[in-house]
Amino acid sequence: MKHNIKVLAVLMFISIAYGCKKEKEPTPEPGQSKTPMCRVKTVRDDDRQPFRSVTYEYDANGKITKSIKQDGSYTRYEYSGDQLILKEYTQLDQPIKSSAEITRYVNTQGYIVKVISKLSQFVSDTVYYTYSSDGFLIQEIWRGQSSSSTKSTTIIYTVENGNTVTIKGVSEKFNGTRDSTVSSFTFLSVENKAGLYQYLSGDNNPMSRFYGRPNKNLINTHTNKYDNKTEVSQYNYDMKDGLPSYSYLSLPGNPDYFKTKYEFECK
Repeated sequence: MKHNIKVLAVLMFISIAYGCKKEKEPTPEPGQSKTPMCRVKTVRDDDRQPFRSVTYEYDANGKITKSIKQDGSYTRYEYSGDQLILKEYTQLDQPIKSSAEITRYVNTQGYIVKVISKLSQFVSDTVYYTYSSDGFLIQEIWRGQSSSSTKSTTIIYTVENGNTVTIKGVSEKFNGTRDSTVSSFTFLSVENKAGLYQYLSGDNNPMSRFYGRPNKNLINTHTNKYDNKTEVSQYNYDMKDGLPSYSYLSLPGNPDYFKTKYEFECK
């Protein structure tokens, strides 16, 4: 599981003032940026092979209702009580059946708190998610039967000043040994106005939006430590009207960078 511990993304906030009196901060809708003026419409990773993109559709409350991939296949998101239901389709509108039976439970904020993946009659995985009182992901616990070597994995997220600064994961093996991974982040002073999710596979993964709030600021560097190795990745941005039109990710040991293009819809 250690290499499956993904860096991902989550956070952002708004306050409403009336004169000198401050009202309580509103609860964010699932899949909704907490800056309501702008939100992500399309994300394109032109430099990755194969090429990837995703386009989002929202309802009147800012909830994601549909995400469309570069090949025209798409996912619909349905909200039913304490569950989030995903339905996938081909570009020809034919339903796509998942290889696993997945049930996703959400809290009152719309963030996923438990995922049960039933892989067969006898094999299933369960992941539990815990959030802070203000909606940040702070813990993830995986327990399952799909791995022949890993008994469980616990991931701890540390949030400071509205940004996730460290992610620490520990995998417990059936043989009694443990593996660990530590990721740390620094941030720019640039505010994350449109609520980009730079963790959990980033904005190309629509599910990122259901695991807590996005970071308050844009990521500057990401340091990953595992197996006595240290790797540092660098983020740079082209900004337009306070929003990143492009982000550039430089990976360790790679002279090139990965370019991501963002398009937003603003009201």
